[in-house]
Amino acid sequence: MEVSEALIRALKNDDVEALKSRVERINATDQKNQHLGFYAVRQKAHAVLTWLLKEGVDLHAVNKHGETVLHVAAYLGDAEACRMVIDASAEVEAANKNNQTPLMYAAQKGDIDCLNALLKAGADVTTKDYEGCHALFYAIKSKRLRIVDRLLESGAPVHWLNDKHESLIHIVCAHGLPSIFERLIEQGVNPYQKNIYHQTALHYAVLEPMESLTDRLIDLGLSSYDKDHFGESPYDRAELNGYDAAVLKFTRLKNDPSHREAIKRYPLHHALRRNRFDEALARMETDDVKEKDRYGNSPLFYALMLRDHLLVDALLSKDAPLNDIDALHRDAYFYPVLEGNIGLIKRLISRADTPPSNTTMVLAKSLNRLSVLALLSP
Repeated sequence: MEVSEALIRALKNDDVEALKSRVERINATDQKNQHLGFYAVRQKAHAVLTWLLKEGVDLHAVNKHGETVLHVAAYLGDAEACRMVIDASAEVEAANKNNQTPLMYAAQKGDIDCLNALLKAGADVTTKDYEGCHALFYAIKSKRLRIVDRLLESGAPVHWLNDKHESLIHIVCAHGLPSIFERLIEQGVNPYQKNIYHQTALHYAVLEPMESLTDRLIDLGLSSYDKDHFGESPYDRAELNGYDAAVLKFTRLKNDPSHREAIKRYPLHHALRRNRFDEALARMETDDVKEKDRYGNSPLFYALMLRDHLLVDALLSKDAPLNDIDALHRDAYFYPVLEGNIGLIKRLISRADTPPSNTTMVLAKSLNRLSVLALLSP
């Protein structure tokens, strides 16, 4: 298809009659594999789009990126075009080359009408892209709480991790969004979750300075000295990033007498939070492995956050309880199931007197990991 100035002008003017005189085949494509339907949507030429739909424009055709016309309409936040092509039987679950759906595009664009049109048409809120991110991850990037809330109302999973084991909290902290952070905390998202590099949300928060988020994470018990796989702590990152306010806050907290007293009250928990393996193993001989700290977390919770088999085994040998391990009263299976950590699940199953909770089984079924389900099934 030749894209002439006259053709573009007709599209910009939404002039159907002018377009008719210049078009021989409506499904002819240009060098980017786009037919007139793509151009009509990009120009928001709704009258032209109506005519093209009546003439049978191919809504299953894809451009060089694997996008359909519905993808483009969603990307532009054009709710009217979305409704038009959906009514004309566009594939709502069409995925581009990166396995991104129109719903993901609409969520990131942040247009509520476009999002609603796709949800009404049955768009799946659990579909994952090439990085394991579903629509709620994209909604966070829109920075609009209304979009996040709408997806939550539609059953979007809040606990699922992407392929880097980043939680929604990681993404919120990377973008510095306090209001969405609070909504996710209300939904029970674990702020202690670590990605595949053992980085917490605090590692992310200090790269996008937002003092209220840093304060909130500290209040929830995250440690500024928790090192990742590269030996870097949030304190180190804040220092390298020139986030002086965070460095000062971390230093003051370290030297605060009341904070130091609180640490002394729970030395085992503190050793685990600071990745001090030898100290933690020694503390297990004298400290109460069943006790929760002031944040509502047990030693087993922190060991599971570290994904350390040796520490988990040591705690289990001391009869650390598998039920009610955190402030949200979840069982010990929940987090290994979330991550698909078969090794840790097997260790917990060895405690056959404590089966997984109903909450954990619901999570396992929603993730549909057959190997995990096979382990958990009686």
